[in-house]
Amino acid sequence: MTAEELANRAVDVLAGTLPAIAGRTDPAIVALHELVRRRLDGTGWFEAFEARPADGSLVRELLRRAVEHDRAFAAALADATERARAAAPATGSSVHIRANSMTGDVTAAGRDNIETNTVTHSTNIGSGLVLPACVIIALIITATLLFLR
Repeated sequence: MTAEELANRAVDVLAGTLPAIAGRTDPAIVALHELVRRRLDGTGWFEAFEARPADGSLVRELLRRAVEHDRAFAAALADATERARAAAPATGSSVHIRANSMTGDVTAAGRDNIETNTVTHSTNIGSGLVLPACVIIALIITATLLFLR
């Protein structure tokens, strides 16, 4: 599993289990929560994530970097994530998009489902109207400049 995949999985599990943390019900969920909290201690980013778990992009990036640079943390995070994932109640789906121009990989991940699809999106902005609009704008600018002389 890549650093990015591990970070994504950990944040998905965390986001889906944050309500369970309040009750401190399952030790595996609490262990993942505390591992990530300790790693990000003092930054304030984990607390921001707890307040808005739908926006985990910064925590994902910080965990990805930590996993890339610290093998012991990577192993602990992978183990804690899998244990918490197994203990977590079924959750909904999330979507992560990495885009290159108008093309990207879309990964939809739920508790027991991870699927990646490549999506290409193109938009036609009505090219039939662009040329006449440019001509009209050019005429207006030309007329304005001639009038100001």
